[in-house]
Parts: sequence; C-alpha cells; structure tokens
Amino acid sequence: MEGSPWGASEELWCGAARYIARKQTVQVFTRKWEVEARQISELEKEGCNVIRYRFPLLRRGLRRLWGISLEDWYVSMHRPSFAVISQGGNEDGLPWMEACLRLRVPYVAIAHAAKAALWPSDEQALKLQRAYAGATRAFFVSRSNQQLTEDQLGCTLANAELVWNPCKVPVDFEAPWPSAPFRIAVVGRLAPDAKSCDVILHALSRVQWGETKPQVSFYGDGPNRRTIRQLKEQLHLDHVVFEGHSPDILKIWEQNHLLLLPSRYEGRPVAVVEAMQCSRPCLVTYGSGGDEILEHEKTGFICPAPTVPLLTEALENAWRQRSRWQAMGQGAASAIRSLLPKDPCREFAHKLFNIFGEKHD
Repeated sequence: MEGSPWGASEELWCGAARYIARKQTVQVFTRKWEVEARQISELEKEGCNVIRYRFPLLRRGLRRLWGISLEDWYVSMHRPSFAVISQGGNEDGLPWMEACLRLRVPYVAIAHAAKAALWPSDEQALKLQRAYAGATRAFFVSRSNQQLTEDQLGCTLANAELVWNPCKVPVDFEAPWPSAPFRIAVVGRLAPDAKSCDVILHALSRVQWGETKPQVSFYGDGPNRRTIRQLKEQLHLDHVVFEGHSPDILKIWEQNHLLLLPSRYEGRPVAVVEAMQCSRPCLVTYGSGGDEILEHEKTGFICPAPTVPLLTEALENAWRQRSRWQAMGQGAASAIRSLLPKDPCREFAHKLFNIFGEKHD
C-alpha cells in the first residue's frame, strides 16, 4: 500500500512470500516509510530481498531523466519470473500491471476492496480491463468485490478467482461466552468512509434499547479519531467507549458478545471472520463481503445498507433477539470453519506454484 505502512491487505502476500522464499528468491518492492512495519524486517530475516524506495521522489526523477515510469524501470531492471501485485483496492495496481504487460512478465493481481463511490472513467476502465485480462489470475477476496469490479470495467473476468486472507484467530479456537451484561464491539479503523463510524453513532443515539443499554466499544485507531470522538460527545452517547487499537483479538472477544460492522465498502472484513471463529454473531451490511459468509438471523444479522434508519432498525431487531446471540455465535463458528482454509497464506503460495509451474511440498 502507498497510503499507510501496513494493513490487513498486506497479510496475504506477506505470508505467502515466507513460503515461496523457501523454494526460490523473493523480492519485495515497497515504499520506504519513516516508521516501517515490523513485518518487512521480518521478511528480510527470513531471506526475502526487500527494496525500499521513496516513491514520489523516484517517480519524478525517472520521468525527468529517462522519461520512464517507476514501474517500467523496476520490472525491466529485475525481470522477475512472475509478479504478485497486491492492491489495497481494485485499481491502484494498474501501473504495475501495465508494466508487466509491456515487458512480458507474467503476473497475478489481488484486489482487496472495491468501492462503488470510486467509479473509473471509460478511459480508465478500458485500461483496467486490459490489465486484468492480461493477468494470469485476478484474485478477489469476495464475490461482491469481483462483481463490482466487473461492473466498473464493463466485462466479465474469465480469470477471476476468490482467495481468503489470513486472520489472527486459530481455526479451532474455542472462545468462552462472556458473562452479562451484553457488550457490542466495533472492530476496525476509525475511518467513516469505509467503516461507517458516523452512521453507527447516529443509529446508536436513536435505538430504543429498553431499560438497559449495552456498552458499545470501538477498537481501532485511524485518521478520523478526533472527529468521531467529538461526534460521540455531541450525541451524548455515554454508553460508547473508545478502546484504541488492540492487537489481542482474543481478549476483545472475551469481553464482547456481538460485532457491529456496517461498512460502506469492504473486501471481506477480517474482523468478521475472526469474530465468527470466536463464536460471535455479527451485524454487517449487504455487499460488504461479510454477508457472503453468514446467514441473516441464523449466524448473524444483515443490514440492507449503511444508513442511519436502516441500521437503527437492524440494531433494534438484533437487540430483541439477544437471548439467541450465543446459539447464533456457535452456528457462526461452525459455518466459518467449514469455509476458511487452515492456512490461507500457504494455500495461496501453493496456488502460485501451481500457476507458474514450480514444485511445492
């Protein structure tokens, strides 16, 4: 990613690189950050060759001196046997795909999210269509992301395939049900454009809870932490607390009964997968990826869209059924364990070995 040093969309390629490095040379091309993610140095220790560049400066220098793009320069200099282009969205890898196409380097692309509000122009869509069609595989993390991308490009991608991201909860983990009172967790970065933090707070101010309100805890940090906290104060939500980023996912689910994540856009939220593995029901929105892995009112709740009236209604419906949350969570755990690969990174590495003709164990 170029927007931040690390995120959930980095975990799949990073984990796969560890497996591939046991068989052949792996080179990682990444932006240089003032504070680097620890995973990058860990990859170096495990034998990967990491190249760090200050992208804006290098881009300008290459264009000014030689009239070439950063991507063309890198691919022509290093000539990888194949390339894995991991995108935080579904269009930010376009220059890399085009460079690989021009220089005849086989590649796969991974799209970790798709955003309906970011619709490409016809000219951009045609470039993306060619780039995705030229990939050996076009990987998506949810069916809704694949469908939206195909709609945005105006074509069907015959080379599309779904892939799972890894998460931090062991597949066979058994999480005990927390004692009363009921608590709801919002797990994700404080970024309303994706996570609907504003919609959540306004809906929480309208829900008719009855005699008691559940505590609602936000776990995460992000670019809008100040304004979201201010909105909470303006709405006088004394039952809402901000816990900050918590690396201990299991501890979150030792204390909370339901995940609330009515996203405006997503890939397939790792937070939903982790909550389900911990036997917790989730409340998500249609088209968020989470709705593809749970059943409404059986293993969780699905809100039709991330709007205040609809989320208010969905929360009230879920609250009326809170006596069923534990049973729903048990069903969620069974459902996700039947879908999730035991080791998604290893599986992805094997896919790459199979695609590009290398042996694997």
